[in-house]
Amino acid sequence: MPAFHFKPFSFAKNKAQSLPLISENKAPFQYAEAYKSLRTNLKFIAAKNNAHSFVITSAIPDEDASSTALNLAISLASDNKRVIIVDCDLRRPSLQNMLSVPANVPGLVHILTDEKKLENSIYQCEDLNLSVLPAGETPFNPSELLDLPQMKDVIQTLNTQFDYVILTAPPVSIVTDAAILGQYVDGALLVVRSKFAPREDVQLAKHKLESVHIPIFGVILTEFNTRKTNKTSGYAHMHRYQY
Repeated sequence: MPAFHFKPFSFAKNKAQSLPLISENKAPFQYAEAYKSLRTNLKFIAAKNNAHSFVITSAIPDEDASSTALNLAISLASDNKRVIIVDCDLRRPSLQNMLSVPANVPGLVHILTDEKKLENSIYQCEDLNLSVLPAGETPFNPSELLDLPQMKDVIQTLNTQFDYVILTAPPVSIVTDAAILGQYVDGALLVVRSKFAPREDVQLAKHKLESVHIPIFGVILTEFNTRKTNKTSGYAHMHRYQY
């Protein structure tokens, strides 16, 4: 599978923060250009595989999957494409805050529980030319909700209305949500944070997606610094996480 390497930059960021958005003035030029390169790769993959919907996940928490997905969606939308990003991380939703979506906007959970209709829950980010479907309220049974037939119906409907449908999902090595969502879309993109995710967890993430026959169209390697990386580097640190 192809690996999309980001060019090296450095910016202030702690473990709990997301990567900056390419729409922000503080985003480095090379950073925005890296997403344009990723956009080009994805468009090629989409054309070759007749693919339009993707789930973006990671192996473990704190690998910047949500901000990577959002930046990719912003980049695609800037190319005059109809793009929607759906926050399917019902455990730790983040898109609503990242895009300053009003708190009273209904989300995916309201649709899956038949409280709201899809057409009344899509929020338009006019300045980004981007549509977003936030997660909504945090449920007690996220995996069961995503496994409902209504979720498949949502994706099928969005596929008819948008050029690209981007789903965010929790880490696939931790919970089953991404594997469930992968069955509704054309394929997956796996986000790996350089020198952060243990190799065993990345391999487990790959195995979990492939075990349910979800095509992995590529790996997005974030925070990769070519100046400090050599052929002998690897994942040397083991960590424990809770999600």
